[in-house]
Amino acid sequence: MSRRKSKVTIKDVAFALGVNPSTVSLVMNGSRRISAPTRERVLKVAREMGYIPDKRAQGLRFRRTRVLGIMVPALNEIYVPTVVDGAYRTARKAGYQLLIVYSGQTAEEETDATMQLLAEGADGVMLIERRPDASGQPTEHPAYHLLLEHGVPTALLGTDCPAGFNQVDIAMQSFVLQIMDAVLSRGRGASLITRHNGSLERFISEKQEQGFLEGMRKAGVADPTRFIFSKCDHHELVELGRVAGQYLVENFGLRQAILTANDLIAEGVQNYVMENGIRTGGDFTFVSLSDLPYSPYGPTAFASAIVPMGQCGESLAELVIGQINAGSNWTPRRRLFHPCPVTRHLERMDLSEEEKRELWNRQHEYRSRGFYQEFVRTESPVRAESTALPA
Repeated sequence: MSRRKSKVTIKDVAFALGVNPSTVSLVMNGSRRISAPTRERVLKVAREMGYIPDKRAQGLRFRRTRVLGIMVPALNEIYVPTVVDGAYRTARKAGYQLLIVYSGQTAEEETDATMQLLAEGADGVMLIERRPDASGQPTEHPAYHLLLEHGVPTALLGTDCPAGFNQVDIAMQSFVLQIMDAVLSRGRGASLITRHNGSLERFISEKQEQGFLEGMRKAGVADPTRFIFSKCDHHELVELGRVAGQYLVENFGLRQAILTANDLIAEGVQNYVMENGIRTGGDFTFVSLSDLPYSPYGPTAFASAIVPMGQCGESLAELVIGQINAGSNWTPRRRLFHPCPVTRHLERMDLSEEEKRELWNRQHEYRSRGFYQEFVRTESPVRAESTALPA
């Protein structure tokens, strides 16, 4: 029978490196006092030797677990994996592990998930706002009270953010209003296709609908809600675009711009258009209001918008980590991200290689950086880094 391998200790790693055990301890606890080359060397040898830090002991000693929690309504919703991935990459870079829990669909489930994060000793928590369902009943958020009561650094992706939390939001409504101004100024009609499948998709769709309705009312359109085709179920997105596109064309004609909640719905509209020999451009066109990184490549280019969900996830982690490091000196902050217009499928456009390269570089910059706004209490908002929220 094989002997059980003895546990590798900090002293063993220090001996192998020829350094003091305190140096290894500082590296394992994420201290900034250690230089990057030394840190990398210590971590490399520790991995090779099979050293496993005792996180529970570290948590008791330093009152830190190096764990961040993120509470999500579901992982199979569109947008959610991208937000989680952004949060994970930022947390890992700062030396934190990410614990994912489900908020569920009820106040009881959200309470259980919050209690789990508190029991695990999460140093900070990130939340994706759980939106009201199709019934329109107000949504209870016991997590808010529990996290505030225990003083846990918290950041929320959503609109209804309680005082004391950091906030990440998306200026989707104002972006759609800009699109509507451009569309309606050309004398065309407009319609919108959305889907409300899950909290984060509902969060985006509601903002799109608000911007659309504001633009239509501004143009003097009576009963603008009839121009919105929306689903609240698990209708497949491309098929939704095909069905909705047919309905909107048959009922409102070809003198219109069809706005879609995302690229996959736009692909469905495009499929319907091509199958029926309808020409786009001029009076009839369609615009996607949100790109999706896994959208299939279609046969033609179309206008879309970058909604920086990955950067939203990164910001959630950055704000929480900033609050952890600052302690009582921290003031809650808000980041408001702005969608950026782009063109999908540049390789299929009739442009020179130089023009395509210039557009691609610009869009790559949008995707990699994102644009967010800071708010100062007594001044106008300006594009910049995040800043403190007014109390």
